[in-house]
Amino acid sequence: MHKAEIRREIVERVLARRGRLHLFESLDPKRTALLVIDMQNAFVAPGAPMEVPAARAIVGPINRLAAAPSFGA
Repeated sequence: MHKAEIRREIVERVLARRGRLHLFESLDPKRTALLVIDMQNAFVAPGAPMEVPAARAIVGPINRLAAAPSFGA
């Protein structure tokens, strides 16, 4: 998967305004939704028309989260 990074000046601005980096201190899995968007074969399948090879790396973690007791059916 590619690395995403938030510019330092943005992090500093958020810390100055909010006093902490993250909006929430913690998340309650029973009150938290797992939303997966656009995991389509056209992007994920090897040789697909709009293949993004890095997208395959997220499939395992998504499946593990979906199978977790708080999110499972």
